[in-house]
Amino acid sequence: MFADKESLVFKTFAPVCTGILEVDVNDTDHHYGKVVMTLSGHQGPVNSIEYTSDGLFMCSGSSDGTVRVWDMRTSHEAIAPLHSGNGPVLSVAFSHDGKKLACGTETGAVCIWSLRAGQAFNQRPNPHSGPVMSVAFSPNDSILASASKDKTVHLWDVQGSSLLGVLRAHTGPVNAVSFSPDGFELVSASDDRSICLWNGVTGKLIRAPHGTADGPITSICFSPDGKKIVATCDADSNSASPFTICFWRRRTGKRIATWNDPSARAVSARYSPDGRSIWIAHGNQVRSWTLSRDVRHSGHPTTLEGHTAEVRCIILSPDNLYIASASDDHTIRVWKAEYQGAAVRSRENGHIYSVAVSSDGETIVSGGYDCLVHVSDAKTGEAKVAPLLGHTQWVFSVAISPDGHIIAAGGCDQSVRVWDPWTSQAVAEPLHVHRHNAETVAFSPNSRWLASGSTDRTVIIWEVETMLQWSFGKLQCDDNCVAAVAFAPDSQYLVAGSTGGQIYLWRMENGELFRQIHVGNGSTVESVCFSPDGTRVVSGGDDRVVRIWCVDTGEQISAFYGHTDEVQSVAYCPNGRYIASASQDKTLRLWDATTGALNSTWCGHSAGVWSVAFTPDGRSIASGSIDGTVRIWSVQGGLHNPSEPRSHTFPALDTVRFVDGWLTGPAGELLLWVPAAYREYLADAQCTLRIRPHMDDGFAINVGATGWHRGEDWTSCWKNDENTRISGI
Repeated sequence: MFADKESLVFKTFAPVCTGILEVDVNDTDHHYGKVVMTLSGHQGPVNSIEYTSDGLFMCSGSSDGTVRVWDMRTSHEAIAPLHSGNGPVLSVAFSHDGKKLACGTETGAVCIWSLRAGQAFNQRPNPHSGPVMSVAFSPNDSILASASKDKTVHLWDVQGSSLLGVLRAHTGPVNAVSFSPDGFELVSASDDRSICLWNGVTGKLIRAPHGTADGPITSICFSPDGKKIVATCDADSNSASPFTICFWRRRTGKRIATWNDPSARAVSARYSPDGRSIWIAHGNQVRSWTLSRDVRHSGHPTTLEGHTAEVRCIILSPDNLYIASASDDHTIRVWKAEYQGAAVRSRENGHIYSVAVSSDGETIVSGGYDCLVHVSDAKTGEAKVAPLLGHTQWVFSVAISPDGHIIAAGGCDQSVRVWDPWTSQAVAEPLHVHRHNAETVAFSPNSRWLASGSTDRTVIIWEVETMLQWSFGKLQCDDNCVAAVAFAPDSQYLVAGSTGGQIYLWRMENGELFRQIHVGNGSTVESVCFSPDGTRVVSGGDDRVVRIWCVDTGEQISAFYGHTDEVQSVAYCPNGRYIASASQDKTLRLWDATTGALNSTWCGHSAGVWSVAFTPDGRSIASGSIDGTVRIWSVQGGLHNPSEPRSHTFPALDTVRFVDGWLTGPAGELLLWVPAAYREYLADAQCTLRIRPHMDDGFAINVGATGWHRGEDWTSCWKNDENTRISGI
């Protein structure tokens, strides 16, 4: 019943069944990765490939000792094969201007060709003493870096092919090297399980190790924005997983995420040019994951299949439309990226980072990974207007003015945008003042001001009527990026929380900073909110604690413990009695604001919860999660039944409960196993509404006209009509 309705399984067996549940699955995508072209010509495994910056040509290096240049418009070779003369070619790279081509060979040679008029002029610098596993041009094409199993990285002057320096810090073979997008830094990765960070111009060692992994590192690259480093790593002998994917922060070297996969070994990882996904060479396959803001959550991968041997290298075209893979089967395959998919479409594009509730309680506004702002009816979940367009990258924060006249959103594209909620039309030009991501937006209760906070460490106040900056200009947070802002109930004060662990309080009359609170413990502040009487501020962050602070003294009044992961969002109930918190641990919690007692824990989301907001009457809570849903929860339901088992209801199945993956009957009998991918759609009894604003996917389970044969009668599901029976059944 969960099978694809177009599949051979469903078409074969459905006609001979009766009395089984009907499962309606919506928004499926049956387009698997479509191969646009297969490049054949190499006589050995293809070890490395690279696009030119315009995407018109590709070079490939093979164990057959040749480098080939392909015209991607025709799939033919653009020039005759280039012979390294030094054994198998293990790595290749194009200069950014497309005029030079470099390769590294198994014998340790580094070759640089100048490409002019279809000819190649080989320049041969002095070789490494071991195989050259990786080569990379600096962004300005002046330097070539090469990584070798001789445990060194060499820097070459591209113009003269002279050796500029030998970088030594690793204690094992160096497998990969990559320049940062700005060219200021160079990262290298080794079998010694470490990455080292070097000055990209002078070669001076900045930090060794800059980060460590759980096994030998096979590939490494920077994210397109240069803020993260990702690598594939072979696991150690004690691990059950053949490989891990590790993410580090470029600035600190702190590891921020580790993905494990027990199914196959990976040797190559690449970010997509837009930074929204990551691609892995995974055994005989190519896999991709859509990335959320929090890379700790890998989600469900999309898989491209077709190679008959291990995939050695993958790259994406600069326009993000194609993915190319090089394999031991001697071929290069180019896939149309827009056709990537699986039986159930990957849902990561629905990640929701922020929700807001209108002052009349009638409207829910949400924004997230799909770059859209959705306006939904708070009672039915249906869209009120078409999605609000304009942002070109993730929407981090949304807000609706108390008078209901304007919706605002801040995003990864560094802009703040504003719309009329009734017409979906922009009411002003995009506000482009922040130099980095616009992480958070908030309206003042009097609807006079709009505040925006950014990773550029500033808060800007905009006058709503004119959408011009307020008189005192930018408010500065010196320690780190601004993750949250909120106005006091009387609109006279503004609070901001930073990822440096600081809480800032300013007076709106003059922009004066009158209080700065240090949270301590090296924690970040991800969310802040004033109490309804304006005397307190509640905060949440990566220390997993909800804290209440006195505005007058800056002292901590109380702290609530219970979340097992980062607290992403906090909110005060309008009457001040309760505080709601949302966490990466997939839960929402309701606390007594005075005693700190935990009143309820809601566990309906299937992934981290990033945003929480009370309705104006305080009776419900809206939450947004990276599982792609907005959920509305009953506060009274949580208060009256905080510890009761979560019952689930289905149309025409009111007596059925959902327990540990099973639909169960009144006596606990097992009735139907629900595949894991579909369980997130089952509604919790305390969840009064589930909104999936970005698409209408999901599923419904119903009893059809032929009833439901279950229990001892289950064998009756097979029809007795001989004309429709299948041999052997």
